Amino acid sequence: MHKGRQLAQSYSQWKDATFKVILSWIIFGKNSAICSALVDIPLVDETFYGDRIHEYKEELKTVGVMFSYEEACELIGKELMKRAQSFSLGRNHVILMLKFIRCQRESVLPLDKFVNSVGNGNWLKTSLGLRSPVGCVLYDKGWEVASQISAIPFIDSTYFGEEIYNFKEELKLLGVIVGFSRNYQVVIDHLKLPSNFASLNAGTIMLLMECIKFSPSSDKLLNSIKTASCLKTNMGFKTPGDCFLSDAVWGCILEVFGGLPVIDKKLY
Repeated sequence: MHKGRQLAQSYSQWKDATFKVILSWIIFGKNSAICSALVDIPLVDETFYGDRIHEYKEELKTVGVMFSYEEACELIGKELMKRAQSFSLGRNHVILMLKFIRCQRESVLPLDKFVNSVGNGNWLKTSLGLRSPVGCVLYDKGWEVASQISAIPFIDSTYFGEEIYNFKEELKLLGVIVGFSRNYQVVIDHLKLPSNFASLNAGTIMLLMECIKFSPSSDKLLNSIKTASCLKTNMGFKTPGDCFLSDAVWGCILEVFGGLPVIDKKLY
């Protein structure tokens, strides 16, 4: 152990603190071309050192050389996040990153190190600017109504193109929400209701009702709706507390007493 510490200290200036070399016997398989395109991976030149370099695995580990596949993935992720911080992580890098994840997934290789290293960086271009992939949404028709009442961070499909839709499973692994699937909490978390509820169609109002029904934390939405003239009645738009919803049991009363604002069931 003492010799190991001395060796590490003597090489401390030689060893790069953030970008360590990896021995070339780490096999990336069909990922090798993608890895090269993503970042420059410094591999120990076995042609230069010869086969004897393999006899010094423990010593190389001591001075910081990486050997495991997981370490290599983590290194790639960290390098990509450095680029993200300097705003030099472009569309092609993101697509390559998703291809890299796909290859790992299809090869049943561990992804945790890589996903964790890129999951928290703000590099994914969305309708609300650069965001971490966690909590972002891949837009489809299922989100059309929700987008009218909520400022949801949708992945910028104009920037990435239709190709982004080929990587749904990979995006899920990064924390992106794919498909509405009654994800009412996302709607509530990003709620942005208009000042004039009369501009909302029936489908949007029904979505708001579903959010109240199925979401455990809908207080913000409830408080907004209670005071808004959001429900269409036979007497125009009214606040919920001023409306009646007729039914077969007592609906006949409305035929006797006129002038009551009854919710327009034909509309909804």
